[in-house]
Amino acid sequence: MNNHRKIIINMLVSAFMVTFIFFLACTQFTSCSGRTKEKSDSIDTLTKLTDSIKTLYDYTENKMPYKLTFLEFGSKNCIPCKMMESVLDSVKAAPGSAVNVVFYNVREKNNKVMVKYYGINYIPVQILLDAKGNECFRHVGYFPYDSLAFELKKHNAIN
Repeated sequence: MNNHRKIIINMLVSAFMVTFIFFLACTQFTSCSGRTKEKSDSIDTLTKLTDSIKTLYDYTENKMPYKLTFLEFGSKNCIPCKMMESVLDSVKAAPGSAVNVVFYNVREKNNKVMVKYYGINYIPVQILLDAKGNECFRHVGYFPYDSLAFELKKHNAIN
């Protein structure tokens, strides 16, 4: 009986040691698996994207003549998005317009980064960026020109 106890205790100690070594190996390999690098790469990508957006839409730095950027996120196949096309044209043609009008088709692969960056979950979405490239207004859904013009006039971007 005493010998039997020793065997059981040895088996339990061995099982514990194997489990402990397995746990250590898992945590060690997880920390070396590149997950922290992926997170670091993600932060680097976000920083580069933010810098790119600043380069594109910070008119105080790039000396472009715009006061606002009007970002339209939509699709060519959605009815409210199609209705927004005439609104985009009206903004471009507005007297004294100092608005950079940019359309991002959310279905196009090359626009996915911008869609993710701006957190677009529904379409159409209209975003106004001030002269420094900072978001100052957001609307989801169809947005008639008269309502949009009111927002643009608040920023002296149209007459």
